[in-house]
Amino acid sequence: RVISAVGDGSPKARAMALAGLAARGTNKVSADALLGALGDTDTTVRRRAVEAVASCVSRENLAVARLVEKLDRLMVHDKNAGVRLSAVRAIAAIGAPADIPLFEKALTHELNQDIRREIEAGIKKLRSAR
Repeated sequence: RVISAVGDGSPKARAMALAGLAARGTNKVSADALLGALGDTDTTVRRRAVEAVASCVSRENLAVARLVEKLDRLMVHDKNAGVRLSAVRAIAAIGAPADIPLFEKALTHELNQDIRREIEAGIKKLRSAR
């Protein structure tokens, strides 16, 4: 029921469903559903989708490469600092050492000091994941 609400017509219902998934940390979530939610027009839905990716997707998931690619776009291009910050955390949670250059490139664009600190922490986390 929660997973079907991710596609609900109401942004509030979608955001609440994604927050529920993130809180449960279930790995029974469709990567395609999460990918779709990452592209949502609503800022809160995008942020909650990113949080769901971080808590519901393991590094071993076959969809990690597609998810990291989408998260990278959000980390660099989303206008909302909360979405960018959550994207950094999600890449650090599911990414691999090979994703460190994404963080290094993001550092050249990001002006928000909190996000920059989180990117640096993400680099350290991915280096230790070797």
